[in-house]
Amino acid sequence: MAVMKFTYDPIFITKTLLQSYVEKFVQGKFYKAKQFACYEFLRTMTDEELEGMLKQYMKDHSIECITFEKAWEECALIFEYVYKSERYKGLEFGFKKRGYGLTGMGVVDKSDSTFYDCGFLQHWSTIFEIMKEKYTDKAEALDELLHRPGKEEYNGISRVELDGFILERFELIGGNKDIEFYLD
Repeated sequence: MAVMKFTYDPIFITKTLLQSYVEKFVQGKFYKAKQFACYEFLRTMTDEELEGMLKQYMKDHSIECITFEKAWEECALIFEYVYKSERYKGLEFGFKKRGYGLTGMGVVDKSDSTFYDCGFLQHWSTIFEIMKEKYTDKAEALDELLHRPGKEEYNGISRVELDGFILERFELIGGNKDIEFYLD
């Protein structure tokens, strides 16, 4: 019987398994931004980037070698490192901004690049909820000034200042109208 000797590239095998993992467990099961970000991350991932993640994975899990005996479980654990990476987060954020989030719509808080999904006709209520959570002084002023059309200021915050804050801070994704429409 003839014996054939061959060598293999562990990085290539790992990338192939990670790609298969996305096809089996991410594609069609999550919102499009996550799917697209996974594929784009894998497509553009360098060998060095993967090696760094694998070393960290092995260190954190006290593993001496990766065997892929339980390939899908190991790929899921490796993907936890992918999801935590700044590059992946940037890719997913970019796809959400292009309308591929849960609903295709959302609000971006530009101060910290946080994306908030929202439904159709819910941009304004989402902005208000974000303000109540993160900018309480401005949310209180917004609530007061919305319900009192003749009032021009509340607690030292003018309508003009509040409108400027909202225009500078938030970006609407997937709506039919620009944010300026809601402030007129």
